[in-house]
Amino acid sequence: AAYQQALQGIPGMDIAGTADYAMVGAAAMLGAVFRAPITGILLLFELTRDYDIVLPLISAVGFATVTIDLIEGEQTTPTWAWWWQPNPLAPAQTPPASELRESL
Repeated sequence: AAYQQALQGIPGMDIAGTADYAMVGAAAMLGAVFRAPITGILLLFELTRDYDIVLPLISAVGFATVTIDLIEGEQTTPTWAWWWQPNPLAPAQTPPASELRESL
């Protein structure tokens, strides 16, 4: 919403509505958490077909992806690893390969 208000004062600048920028934030979150920035960009553009949000969309998804990479660093478990854990508050644990082979 702040981005929209900042650009609204520039004459001749077409901008999208506030709801569109909320969707840009959702696409940035999707792109950062799942490490799929191009998927987030294309998914939102396919949903909206709004050319006014392409530049803010690309910059928001890129900024979010770089930010999550800086925060996590060289962590071995991905951000979304909690999804497959029985207890989301417990640290991620993967069984050794020998146990996986025995279970097959």
